[in-house]
Amino acid sequence: MSASPASFDESDKEAVDSGPRDDPNEPPLPDRAARAATLTAYVHKIAVRERSVLADGTRHTARQLSRWWNAQDLSPEYLTAFHLNHQHTQWKERRTADLREINTQLKHWKNSSDHQAHRQRALYSREANAVRGETFTPRPPSGADLAATRTARARNRRLGTAVLAAISVALGAQNPAPAAYTAATAALLAGATAWIQGRRPTTLNPPPPRLGFPAPEPAPGVASATQSDTTPYPIARATTADLAAECILRALRAENIPVAEITDVEQQPWGWQSTVRVSKGTPAAIIDKAPDLETLFDLGKGDVIVQPLKNRTACATLLLRQGDMFADLPPAPYLAPKSISITDSSVYGGSANGRPLAFPLAGLMGEVIARSGGGKSTLLRALVDVTTACRDAVTLFLDPSGDGPGPYEDAIRLTSLDPATIERTLLWLHCLAAGRARIRRGLGMGDAWQPSPEHPAVLVFIDEFPKLTELSKLLVASLLLIGRKEGVWIVFAAQGATTAFLGSNLAQQPALKILGPCRDVDVKAALGGGMMDEGWLPHRLNGKSGDDLRQCAQVYIEGAPGMPDDPMIHKIHHITLDEAKRRAAERAEAGLVEIDETSLAAALGAPLPDFVTGAADDRLSEPPTWGELLRLTGATGAPAAAQPAIALHLLGAFAEHGNPPHLTVAQILDHLRQADPERWERWDDREENTRLREVGKALARALRTSGLTLASRRLTDLAGKPTGYRLAELRKALE
Repeated sequence: MSASPASFDESDKEAVDSGPRDDPNEPPLPDRAARAATLTAYVHKIAVRERSVLADGTRHTARQLSRWWNAQDLSPEYLTAFHLNHQHTQWKERRTADLREINTQLKHWKNSSDHQAHRQRALYSREANAVRGETFTPRPPSGADLAATRTARARNRRLGTAVLAAISVALGAQNPAPAAYTAATAALLAGATAWIQGRRPTTLNPPPPRLGFPAPEPAPGVASATQSDTTPYPIARATTADLAAECILRALRAENIPVAEITDVEQQPWGWQSTVRVSKGTPAAIIDKAPDLETLFDLGKGDVIVQPLKNRTACATLLLRQGDMFADLPPAPYLAPKSISITDSSVYGGSANGRPLAFPLAGLMGEVIARSGGGKSTLLRALVDVTTACRDAVTLFLDPSGDGPGPYEDAIRLTSLDPATIERTLLWLHCLAAGRARIRRGLGMGDAWQPSPEHPAVLVFIDEFPKLTELSKLLVASLLLIGRKEGVWIVFAAQGATTAFLGSNLAQQPALKILGPCRDVDVKAALGGGMMDEGWLPHRLNGKSGDDLRQCAQVYIEGAPGMPDDPMIHKIHHITLDEAKRRAAERAEAGLVEIDETSLAAALGAPLPDFVTGAADDRLSEPPTWGELLRLTGATGAPAAAQPAIALHLLGAFAEHGNPPHLTVAQILDHLRQADPERWERWDDREENTRLREVGKALARALRTSGLTLASRRLTDLAGKPTGYRLAELRKALE
């Protein structure tokens, strides 16, 4: 469509000089049908959430009932105490029977006065004193004794349940009405229990019964270096804490470790835990000998775990793993869409000390290092499960290997698998971080970006980092430096941490380091030299082999907020494919979090890093817009066409001033001159009024050429009533 110069003059004059033209019509209130639809959607969302909670609770309750049915809830310590109390009871019964028989004999000979009677009374009196003077000596039960006791307890439980069920059926047949009420009540109680367990799962672990006799405590056990050293024996033979302490002492002495004492020996469901103090040197001597100790204890590779104590440099916690440390780890908690904040502490698994593995992701740059089969995908899935449930975080996933985020793809705002597109995405993220740095203080956020639903953080997960292009790696390294304060946070994953894998000495830069099964050189590259001597031993974890999970998804973590930086093993939640798909679909249906308009505008015209401006690749001479990236990656909700450049520049000007209701042409010009000097500095030699008039005309022409219906306004509430534009009208025009 064309227009004559005369028509341009008239419209230009109107664009600059016309008065306010605000539309007085208010938008109509939602009708009853709309309110009903909103209420129905809200009720549906609540129903879906509670149904998932009920399902999780039902599965957890079923697992606990199965453990109870098989008496698996009874720990070895419980069974040992039960055995010892049973021995004590039998000893008391025998002692009582012996004294009763002696008293009977004494009464029999009491009324006789001959010499024989006198001798018998003296004999039985001595026997009575001997019986009364006896002390109970417990006999530690063997592993077979404990297994037999567990089997017997399970059999008794099943028998009791069968008898109770039979009685209930018989009574129900005789009294149908009360039985129906009882069954309904039981069903309601079962449902309530499942719902509660879905919210706050608990594990059946009855405490060991108290010993019924005064005796030295079986735990913690103590063994000192002055005890005689004999041949080491497997830890499986230790049935009490004292025997375990002796077993540990013998093994350490056999390896010439200068052990002073073994204390605080405790039996755990998965094995034994103790504190070892060395008489000279440091516990690093134990770490060096860990493979040989595994042979002496008859344990598998990686089952001797040493954790030096920071507050006692001569001591270390020694863990002897005979079973799965995380057998009772509860499932990943259900997170409803937009139910949490990225600043909240979220649960990702469990720790070896029995506590939940929980920390917030806000403000963290992180790395995940684990070789093939080490659980890298499981860990990324656990992190993505949290970020996609946040109301104030946008999740991006970049994977040059082409696998992508798997079942969570529907819940992720942008997924890029093409190396070239990943380059452009990282370049745009760099512009976003640089742009946010210019507007952060104007938004009242202070020294760092404060995530909120209106201004969300951006979480970027990068899998298979070594497969990125060289330019992408440079962009990631730069983002690690500038993105933390601007709410652009990166977590990258790789199978190794050395320069050969990452292409640079990048492994020690992120604050959050998560290391699963890997190589010793990866531990040194990520954590620094000497950390293995302090107990950081992810290289001794075993990854998945075939169907055997071994220590897959078990990790060491450094730099997690709120957690001590101690060398401790943690286990990451495994979320099944079906459950992950269900959660992703639920979050997609609820609507994904979008990057705020203010940040998108601030990214326009942001300075590019020097290594990009000097690149010969024309594709990178002009960074893409967010809308272009969404279209390139085929993301849901991508705009059909890019927004006009002039509109994005106007949004950027408003963003720089904290999104006020309006801006004058003079304020807009300041931004335009920075974004495109060649175009908007043409009138710098004119007088102020002439320059603003010419800029106003050029701005109006640019808006019409772009197809936007947006007129300037006289800002009557400002001194001098200057011409300007209103943010609300700009946004409406873009819709």
